[in-house]
Amino acid sequence: MKILGLKYDSLSNLFLFLIIYGFLEIPLNLFLSSIMKALKATKILNSSKGLLRFLVNIIGTFILLNIIDIYMDSISITQFGILVFSVITGLIGWLSIQDDAEPPNYDTKEYNNLDKKFKDI
Repeated sequence: MKILGLKYDSLSNLFLFLIIYGFLEIPLNLFLSSIMKALKATKILNSSKGLLRFLVNIIGTFILLNIIDIYMDSISITQFGILVFSVITGLIGWLSIQDDAEPPNYDTKEYNNLDKKFKDI
């Protein structure tokens, strides 16, 4: 942790930081993932798994860690540490979605079949 420039007052504050990060990172990633898939489905993007997704993950994590760092006085992280952590987690997240199926494009046969199934429920 010291390599990333993380300083904390006590171990309990570090665990609190990690818990807060975990609880906020999960909905943030779900939200960003949904936006990327919606942009792909509407043909604004060619893929929801490309370089833009990687950059969005990095930026989201970077902003989230800065917000947590601001509000937790007992924890401090250097900007370089936040950037390194964001790149590492962004890369892990990006690599983990490479085998996921892409959503169908809007107004295609596959999309219309899925839409019909949901309307029938």
